[in-house]
Amino acid sequence: MDPVETVASISTLVVRDVDLGLVNGRPYFGVANVGFDGLANQYGNDAKLNLGSFTYLYGGLKALREWKNVTFTVVVDGQESTFPGWFVAVGNVGQYGGGLHICPEAKVNDGLLDVVSLGEASIFRVVATFLASFRGGHLQRPGISFVRGKEIRIHANKPLSIFADGEMLGPLPATMTIEQASVRVLVPGNSSVFQ
Repeated sequence: MDPVETVASISTLVVRDVDLGLVNGRPYFGVANVGFDGLANQYGNDAKLNLGSFTYLYGGLKALREWKNVTFTVVVDGQESTFPGWFVAVGNVGQYGGGLHICPEAKVNDGLLDVVSLGEASIFRVVATFLASFRGGHLQRPGISFVRGKEIRIHANKPLSIFADGEMLGPLPATMTIEQASVRVLVPGNSSVFQ
């Protein structure tokens, strides 16, 4: 909870250049997401109680009741796929939503965005996927798709909002791009988010 104490406790700090994601031209560092998880994010942000890391879980349970018949069209570097599904996450880093490692292989300096999506699935499979994502162990689960690219476009058959780094950026359609090595940051020398 104390950022000064946290930084002081890191033995080796180094300066690194990191990539910056853009959603319709607006910058983000972490994960842009749309779908069930975006709705969960919205409900979590609107929660009246301070639930800490359980805020996203609360939002997710509420969103489960409302998610129906959504079809996404996702274009990654010109390759298009259309599928009924639950979410699409586009990560420059791997973690969001109070500890979900949704894009566990993302590196902040590889010049690529990781795209993880969950297609048609039962509510049980959705819950199991999100629980597995706390450890980053969901990429091999049924219904999960994982690709990388430099330009990602997302459309849906229903009005949905796209979120990035926990903030609502606006309605779909959305285009995500990457600006390589555009931000200089101070990080622990042993950080695992670099290639």
